[in-house]
Amino acid sequence: MLKAVVHAADIADRDGARRLLGAVPAQFPRLVHLWVDAGYQGNCVTWIGETLGWTVEVVRKPRRWGWYPAGVDPPPVPAGFQVLPRRWVVER
Repeated sequence: MLKAVVHAADIADRDGARRLLGAVPAQFPRLVHLWVDAGYQGNCVTWIGETLGWTVEVVRKPRRWGWYPAGVDPPPVPAGFQVLPRRWVVER
């Protein structure tokens, strides 16, 4: 963990991210890429790229459902726990 900001519970993660990340570039000049969960997607990712110049990768859980054409079998749903790259780093 590099930095923490405590705010009221009624502030969404993506809004709190602006408060946190606004002060980070000066303290960590080598930081150029973030992994975030789906709660930060949308305007937050855009803001980070435009304001801070960092790249952002949204790490998502695997989709369990999807639309498939007639006659095409969907891929099997994996059984049990599945390790996803960077997912647990984001969740920490």
